[in-house]
Amino acid sequence: MASVRVEMERLSHKDIRQQRRGIRHLFELDDPTALPAFIPFLEHDDEWFVDQCVEAIRRWHDGEDSNLLHRLSTHPTPRIRRLAIEIEDRHTDSSDVLDALRMDEDVEVMKRAWIRSFHRFSGEKFLDLAKEGLQSRSVMVRRSAVNVAGRRGVDVIVEAGLLDSSPTVVIESIRILSDNHPGLIESLHNGVSSVKAAAFERICESRDPTD
Repeated sequence: MASVRVEMERLSHKDIRQQRRGIRHLFELDDPTALPAFIPFLEHDDEWFVDQCVEAIRRWHDGEDSNLLHRLSTHPTPRIRRLAIEIEDRHTDSSDVLDALRMDEDVEVMKRAWIRSFHRFSGEKFLDLAKEGLQSRSVMVRRSAVNVAGRRGVDVIVEAGLLDSSPTVVIESIRILSDNHPGLIESLHNGVSSVKAAAFERICESRDPTD
């Protein structure tokens, strides 16, 4: 422990060489108690130090410090907000963070927050999110809503995907539908060739080869 404290103190040293040495040694020691010494580097003007802070959080953040999660989720840099999404499942309740990040101005942050939310929540919360997600401008978000709904047997979302404006989302629904679902036959009349091909393939797969 004494060695960890010594190396933590190096991180606040005025000499950058001492700081770098301390960082290397702390990673070698791999002690989660060193994490607080890295946090100030979130605001460092040298990206190398920011990277070391990000790595320390990935390694050692245990979900106990909700203030850190909120700090990451409101950070001005998108990649740090993405880190908040990456570690949010270490927390018992991070719904407020995901609620905010689903409305993020950065498209990539927004999409990742939506996709994580679909996986994070269940029951009525998931159903409400999936319905809202199907209205998203992002094809990736809409496709993810259908995909997760399919894994959970939430047919109302999968069936809604058949009416999507994107062939990618429609095909995802076709891939998940039960073998005898009428939506497969209806999709054969879709005006997009890739959708018709996907429906035809599913229908062929569902038939007994001996018929």
